[in-house]
Formats: sequence, structure tokens, C-alpha cells
Amino acid sequence: MRKKMTTGANPATTVLAAMGISLRTLAQYLQVAPSRLSRMCNSNYPLPAHASVKLLSLYTAIVKLQPTNQQSRLAAVALQLLEERANWCLARCHPLKKQLQSMLQQYAQAATMLQLIQHMHQQPENNSAKMKRWLAEQQYQAQKKLDKNGLLPQKNLEIAIGLLQHEAMLCGLAMEGQL
Repeated sequence: MRKKMTTGANPATTVLAAMGISLRTLAQYLQVAPSRLSRMCNSNYPLPAHASVKLLSLYTAIVKLQPTNQQSRLAAVALQLLEERANWCLARCHPLKKQLQSMLQQYAQAATMLQLIQHMHQQPENNSAKMKRWLAEQQYQAQKKLDKNGLLPQKNLEIAIGLLQHEAMLCGLAMEGQL
């Protein structure tokens, strides 16, 4: 579930008004689809990181050119943009962590199943053709589950979680003026 922006002016709308450009032109500059920028302007969708950075650089340029009374308003909008991005990153981490937990459980179950199947292959009562086919099918299914939830997909997910957490931390530091 995406969190709606609720406070202050919308960053993209402010840039559009200050620069007097069309939504399509700003979307091209930010390298996002105009529909995505439109959803962001309606406070329904966060921008991707690269677009947020570009939008923030536009704010910086506008702040330098605007009179001082508008600088504080634009700075507040820039902080809002950073806060929204940080919140989105942290919110995205939660389902990814649950997915990683599920992958770890499924991997462990499949590894246990493979060990059980190998043990069953060695039992003399499991030498019938029907039982061998069943064991082969179970082994195939367990191996498929191992491949799907293996170490590489787990590491990819861990990296994605780490990147989102790092991005949220960087947004927090930027909001505090430490970057």
C-alpha cells in the first residue's frame, strides 16, 4: 500500500509552476512516464530515486533564483520529497523482509525433503517402478523449490533490502543537512 503525501505543496507541482513548463517536459527531464509523474503530482505515487534526485536538483536551482520568502517554502517541499522517499523505502522493506523469511523457510523445507527422498531411495521396499516415479517427481519438485529459493535469490533480496534501507538513511541524513 502506497502512502499518500499529506503535508505541504507537491514538489513536482511546485517545480512545474516555478519553471512554467508542461508536465510532459518535466517527465522527459526526470526520465519517467508522464502518467507516473501525474500520479505523483496527485500525491498517489512516489517517484523513483533517480527522478527524486533530479527533482531535488531542480529545487536547489529554483531556490537560488527565487526571492528569500519562497526559499523556505521550497526548502520545505524539498524536505517533504526526501521524507516521502525515505518512508516509501522503509515501507517497501517490510514485505521484502517477509518474502526473505518465506524463502528461507521454503529452502529449509526443500532441503529436508531432498534428504528424506535420498533416504527413501535406499530402502528396499521403495524399488517398485511406481514408487521410483513418485520419488523422482518429489525430488524434482523439491529441487525446483531449492532453485527458486536458493542462496542467490536470497542474496539478491538481502541486497535489495539493504539498498532500500541505505537510501532511506541517506534521505534522513539529507533532511538533517548532513549530506
